[in-house]
Amino acid sequence: IERLEYEIFDIPRPDGIIYLDVPVKHALELLEMNAEEMLEKKKYLTEGKDVVEDSLEYLENSRNAALKLVKAHNDWYHVDCIDGGAMMSKQTIHEKVLSSAQHIISD
Repeated sequence: IERLEYEIFDIPRPDGIIYLDVPVKHALELLEMNAEEMLEKKKYLTEGKDVVEDSLEYLENSRNAALKLVKAHNDWYHVDCIDGGAMMSKQTIHEKVLSSAQHIISD
């Protein structure tokens, strides 16, 4: 993938990647909470979820792959969005993202 993106397609290599980690259980809860809003935004769907969002296995595999990338690459930054079993506030997540971005900028 790296060769395809950065050499063949000549996509600029990012200085860093910030991964916002939300366990699948919590992501599904958020999807359920926002189902009406999602239906309005995704009028092409008859349900509130698209094919990817509806596959628990796909979501788990995607999260696990991202967590492996975070561990394998020092230019990936992990932002845990859950504390004590609950979603952190937008402000707290913002502060964590900003801190990661500052690390990227200063490196």
